[in-house]
Amino acid sequence: MRENDSLVLFSEARRKSIWEEIGRDHSAETCPGLTISDLNPSALDAFRRAWGHSLRAHREESGQRDAERIDGLSHEQLLRDTELLLADGALVNAALILFGSRPAVRRHLAQAELVYEFRNTPASGPADLRMEFQEGFFAWHDLLWQQVNEPSRNPRQSFQAGLFVRQLPSFAERPVREAILNAVCHRDYLLGNSIFIRHTFTALTIESPGGLLPQVTVETLLDRQAPRNRRLAEVFQRCGMVERSGQGMNLMFEDAITSAKQLPTPEASTYQFKLTLHGVVQDPTFLAYLERVGQEKMRLYDTAHLLALDSVRRDLALPEVLKPLADRLVTDGLLERIGRGRGARLILSGAFSQAIGESATYTRRKGLDLEEGKLLLLKHLEHKVEAGAPLAELAQVLPSKSKRQVQHLLNRLADDGKALAPRRGPGAAWKLALFGKSNPSGKLNTKSGGV
Repeated sequence: MRENDSLVLFSEARRKSIWEEIGRDHSAETCPGLTISDLNPSALDAFRRAWGHSLRAHREESGQRDAERIDGLSHEQLLRDTELLLADGALVNAALILFGSRPAVRRHLAQAELVYEFRNTPASGPADLRMEFQEGFFAWHDLLWQQVNEPSRNPRQSFQAGLFVRQLPSFAERPVREAILNAVCHRDYLLGNSIFIRHTFTALTIESPGGLLPQVTVETLLDRQAPRNRRLAEVFQRCGMVERSGQGMNLMFEDAITSAKQLPTPEASTYQFKLTLHGVVQDPTFLAYLERVGQEKMRLYDTAHLLALDSVRRDLALPEVLKPLADRLVTDGLLERIGRGRGARLILSGAFSQAIGESATYTRRKGLDLEEGKLLLLKHLEHKVEAGAPLAELAQVLPSKSKRQVQHLLNRLADDGKALAPRRGPGAAWKLALFGKSNPSGKLNTKSGGV
């Protein structure tokens, strides 16, 4: 490449960016010197069982026949059917990553390992447990989940659902497995680092070598998919571990929302992608709310709808892209809209809040709209001091409300002895009660169009 007036070799970062732009699949490239004898037969058998189980799960006659055929395949034919063994007899890197024995992985691709560490506290220092997995994926993935799910490392959290007490694990199996698959499938095997899993009682962080591909950002993770190692993704898809259309990131977010936990935290840099799953249930009453809605109904909503619901639960403003989705949640009775126009607010439905014993919370949240409106009007009158302000001006303080609604709030302030209602007449102004005596109730300006 040209550097000032000279021609110089491409830098490592520049070469890496070019490979990523053209979509190089390192997992589909041949691994010189690798033979079938270098693969772990137990790992190949584990893949065969997973593939057959995935086919039988469809409960179709053709799927049953295919599963029976796979049960009878030799290891060599199994590799040919998955395009891991090429016509010239060469094995690709994906075969090593998925089924390689420990000596073969150490010899050909030592960085294709996963290191698991558990600490009782987030403090730095030696881990309480450290395990290094330096074999093909199908030889260790179940053992890794067993370590994560050990009761002393994956505590259960209890919450009340009607008459029953339910227990929820800090880290559910499906999102953890999806996060591990994501790391194995999308890491950059040209980098010399290993995958690290750092586990505490409250968080599980997966650090994977290689940043995001150019067409994907942290903000678009849920909408765009770009597999770095397509051959690996195809094998995982065959045995039902991942969907070809996605990375499982949506499932991780959906599990966090329906478990009332903090959303997963993705972080990306040039040479590393880090994802943290949070284990603490933040809002047990929201779990009871979802129980009331019902699992069947919740399956009708996609990730975006659940993100909108989660934003309302946490009293956060809805991003513009999610606002249109809230209409369906309001129509279905999961949410309730307070006010109109730009000042409208969303809260959890009163019907469900009452059913789970949160009617007081619902009343308080709905009442905030009334109290906030009164407070804003009162502050404006304080600013206008003795001059006061007519209804037309005060209506601009609360643009989401009609003049009649603003009039109602002003009357409430007058009843509370905080505002002075004007007598009838053009340009009549409301004032603070501090600057005069309250008018008799019969002389209050109650016409919504009065100014």
